[in-house]
Amino acid sequence: MKRIISHFVLLLFIFTLIPLNTTVIYASQPGLTVNKTVFSVGEDIVVSFSDLDPTAYGTLPIELRLYKEGETPGVHASTDYVVVHSSTVDLGSSGTITLPRDGARTHVTSYAAGKYKIMLLYGNQSICDPVSITITGDVALTTDKTKYELGENIVISYANVAASLAGNDELFLGLYKENDVVGTNASTDYIMLFKKATGVNRTHAGTVKFPADGGRNKTSYDPGRYKIILVKGNKAVGDPVYLSIGEPVLTLNKSVYTVGEPIIVNYKNAYASYDKGQGVEIRIYKVGDTPGVNPSQDYYVLHNKTTGISRPEAGTIEFPKDGARNKTQYDPGNYVIMV
Repeated sequence: MKRIISHFVLLLFIFTLIPLNTTVIYASQPGLTVNKTVFSVGEDIVVSFSDLDPTAYGTLPIELRLYKEGETPGVHASTDYVVVHSSTVDLGSSGTITLPRDGARTHVTSYAAGKYKIMLLYGNQSICDPVSITITGDVALTTDKTKYELGENIVISYANVAASLAGNDELFLGLYKENDVVGTNASTDYIMLFKKATGVNRTHAGTVKFPADGGRNKTSYDPGRYKIILVKGNKAVGDPVYLSIGEPVLTLNKSVYTVGEPIIVNYKNAYASYDKGQGVEIRIYKVGDTPGVNPSQDYYVLHNKTTGISRPEAGTIEFPKDGARNKTQYDPGNYVIMV
């Protein structure tokens, strides 16, 4: 007679401000990268390929092709293409291609605004991950990522910033706290793109870095959430891009626990400057509960100005042992841990 054994388990989810990604890289898999992801109409698109081994394929050409988003190789014609390897062409195992200059559609000198993908194909089969780009006629800002560590350079690309947009005003990229208002609050930092009086003219398109190129001679910024926006005089132009600097990060040793088993929580970037008078805590909630509405199941104080508690900015704790509610275990269920 079969026995049915039932186990109670704690299934924990973790609310992290930086996602944990795993990338598997296969040997000899070619790669594609672009110099940035947003371009203005007519701007050069610089594409680099690497680790290409033509002997791994057959006798058909290997091509780099540009397609509009949603189009399919073999069904739709590419917007442009470059032969990378064939019986008469060999651009090597790695190299750089500039579109549209190197494109085979010689009558094309620019591409229409829209979303595109760049693919490396053997026949009509993709042999590596495609890269996506946007070509736009509007002012466009993009950052190389959205989450940064303290002191790390924020790389921002801009496009379609014409000098004529300035008129008699200056144009600059302003770094502001997320809730600051352009024209009311001073920028945390700025990078001048156009100022007639001093002869600065970085308009049209380019890539710059905060704080390396910043006008306030800073080397880092306080932890928090920020936005970057193009400013004309004292008025914002276009949409901002949002980012965070030094946001707290939590990781667990695993995600499924038996009742009473220690839950190991690693944390970093828990800076005291995040304490605005209400303290900074790591808390565990039942899934579906709302902070500020439902009480936490347990918590651990990292910083509290009122009580004088200030822990290191990085460390490891154990629930429920280090929890403030003096519990020895939590009920079976789904939980989320956040800071």
